[in-house]
Amino acid sequence: MENLGSSADKLPCVVRELRQRRRVYPRLLESGRMQRAETNRETACMEATAAVCRALAAAEKPGLFTGMPEVGA
Repeated sequence: MENLGSSADKLPCVVRELRQRRRVYPRLLESGRMQRAETNRETACMEATAAVCRALAAAEKPGLFTGMPEVGA
């Protein structure tokens, strides 16, 4: 599988998808093409995915002392 980059690289894509769903789902509800429970579940799943990407991106950020030798080393 191709390396798609860090979580920080993936986060904008996930946020775009979430924004797209929030824009499109109301129309799909009105037209009867989706049910409320389905749109809620799909949106919640993408919100959770964004939260995971944010947490992973924060964990991937190098800290102030990353790469510094241990004291006494």
